[in-house]
Amino acid sequence: SAGDGDDQYWGGDGTDTLDYAVATANLTVDLGNGFMQRGQVSGGTSGGTTGTDVVYGFENVITGSGHDTITATAAVNVMDGGLGNDTFRFLSAGAANGDTIHGFQPGDKIDFAAIDANSGMDGVQHFTLASGGALTAAGQVVVTHEVLDG
Repeated sequence: SAGDGDDQYWGGDGTDTLDYAVATANLTVDLGNGFMQRGQVSGGTSGGTTGTDVVYGFENVITGSGHDTITATAAVNVMDGGLGNDTFRFLSAGAANGDTIHGFQPGDKIDFAAIDANSGMDGVQHFTLASGGALTAAGQVVVTHEVLDG
């Protein structure tokens, strides 16, 4: 679990999870890309203390009851925004490939604004929701909802 104040956390080998589940403040979480998969968590922690944590090598994150913004990486991420109206950001098609969002609820958002839905066309095209669960053209998104036991 993450502590109050400014900290550094190293994920190491394997799949690692940042646990900010007790945080009540609004957090901004960037799981990080690039050199050493360096990311950052800023906002507040469970004690109300603001801080900025530097994180390395984490693939997954759990946040608390704030209105959090979580930015995914090119790794396969599992993200749980907890309570609050959370935003899950994807900055590239690779960052959106194979990720899982737990606890998605009314008020939460998925943000693909940084991704061109059809790079074969000039300008920036936005995504559309595909009906029926089948992709029939570039720029479509399929959302599935599952209830997990236990």
